Amino acid sequence: MSSKGTQRSRKNKVGDLDGIFLVIPGQPVSKPRMTKRDKWAKRACVLKYFAWRDKARDIAGKLPPAKEIGMVEMFFDFLIPTSLSKRQRSIRHLRPHRQRPDIDNLIKGVLDALFEEDAGVPCVYAEKRWSDSPKVTVVISI
Repeated sequence: MSSKGTQRSRKNKVGDLDGIFLVIPGQPVSKPRMTKRDKWAKRACVLKYFAWRDKARDIAGKLPPAKEIGMVEMFFDFLIPTSLSKRQRSIRHLRPHRQRPDIDNLIKGVLDALFEEDAGVPCVYAEKRWSDSPKVTVVISI
């Protein structure tokens, strides 16, 4: 794994398919609803998404076009609140995250960040879960 957080492999957890494995560190950020006003008066949520998008693009580098992609798997790991007891934290680890942001907005944010035209992606699998280290893991099968 390189220092940027990406690893390209010929074999990944999807099976014997060629694929790309990306890890984007930090709390997952969903894509906000954009307005015309955001072009000149950017809201905090828009600036936060743009910063995350730029980091994701730096980590991913050059990816194949979406039409050449077989499947995209996404795992959104959210930080467990530090206010919880040690016992509660251990119970929540890798359990489903059932709070906001919505999973569809998270998926939209990743696909828009990684692909110029994401309409060609035929299959997507996504999970939101609690974790001790917040990150987005993306497995792209070719």
